[in-house]
Amino acid sequence: MKIQMYSPIKEEAGVIMAFSKLHEELGFPKLVPSSARGFDIDDIEYKGKRVTVEFEYLSENFISHGHIEQMKDGRNYVLVCYEDNCSILQKLREIYNKTNLEVIELKNYIEIKPDIISDDEDSIEYIVLNYNPYMAGLPIDSWKSANVYGINAQFSNNHITAGSKILFKQGDFIVARCEVVKYETYETPQNDNEWRLLQNLYNYPLGLYNLTLEEVKENMAHGYIFYDSFTTFDERKVSFSKALPNRNMGHQGMIKITREDYYKLMGY
Repeated sequence: MKIQMYSPIKEEAGVIMAFSKLHEELGFPKLVPSSARGFDIDDIEYKGKRVTVEFEYLSENFISHGHIEQMKDGRNYVLVCYEDNCSILQKLREIYNKTNLEVIELKNYIEIKPDIISDDEDSIEYIVLNYNPYMAGLPIDSWKSANVYGINAQFSNNHITAGSKILFKQGDFIVARCEVVKYETYETPQNDNEWRLLQNLYNYPLGLYNLTLEEVKENMAHGYIFYDSFTTFDERKVSFSKALPNRNMGHQGMIKITREDYYKLMGY
């Protein structure tokens, strides 16, 4: 799994922030508070064993900060850094005769994205889309890991401003939200190679869909919303008809709303 960050990590605080989002995927089932002195975490479960953890921006800082001298034989250590810039495991073996350190290099688990939120609040759109799980063939929470949503509703000038907010309505209830990264429209593919590219788009990530080429041709959408921050409302659901009485969805299963309407539907 990769997490998205909107500016590069440049210091240890960023390493700790990313670790707190990734700890389960990295093998740490539970977070514990940091230590007051010595190593950052004295004792924590990691892949079924107890280890000591140190956070550093660069692996060479583990050496320069004197942590090698603090390591005890018979104890397992994990260095969580943004980048291993000094091949530290090789140095520990050849120079210090130590083999009880494991390194996790977080840059392999992070995708740096540009800040896509517009500074012009007036350009951000607020949209509600009807969600029919039978038509989609998937429950709403399946879209947490997809990051792309096909849609046939027509938007003005075939454009949605990056940073726009989308709510999904299933029946009468708001069940999910996301933020637009970009919106793309595609012409009908002209050959089998182009159809296969579209098939890969539909079937990504593995297991979301498993459509044959013929099924892709039958289900091609007009446009695709690329999104992030997808959140489902499992406990807190707001009734569309109660929050916005006398408002009806358009025939394409879409309605544009105001910023104030959006926050009403969010339950604020």
